[in-house]
Amino acid sequence: ALREAGELDALERHLRKQVDRHAEPDLRAELLERLIAVIEQDEALDRRHAELAELLEELLVLRPEHTTAMLILGNLRAEQGDAAQARQLWSLAGERLDTDDPRFAGPALELARHALELGELASARQLIDRARRVDAHDPQALALLAALAEASDDASLSLVAARARLERIDPRASDEQRAELEW
Repeated sequence: ALREAGELDALERHLRKQVDRHAEPDLRAELLERLIAVIEQDEALDRRHAELAELLEELLVLRPEHTTAMLILGNLRAEQGDAAQARQLWSLAGERLDTDDPRFAGPALELARHALELGELASARQLIDRARRVDAHDPQALALLAALAEASDDASLSLVAARARLERIDPRASDEQRAELEW
């Protein structure tokens, strides 16, 4: 009723009281999920990242397979500058999600970028392909694919990347833009 009335502050206070009162793991996890969803709607979310991270960590203790919590916490850690923890969380989530889950496309590209930096070309290719299953013409995925082709000195992969970029061009693009990509 509070959510429907737009009383998110009151709903948050209510959920916090409920979380504090209940120690039973399943119920506590369910309440945490609801509380996290309310906090994510807060216009001041940028100032609440540390608080949100704590709640997500608690939720992951109670439900270690909670992939959404892993992805959100990974994004928060990346924003906070803790790239190593972000990658670890994203990797765990990626192992548990379907290969075409759109929620993993962004993290897959970040993991692919890191794999390229480390020279782990096979891993980078797998992650890029996974992101492209969601959006075959994603500009970041295509840029990483081109970088992978260059790093692996793979002419056929360069051709795949170039063709995908050409397919992505707006039909109204100038001949000059098309020629630049064909080059």
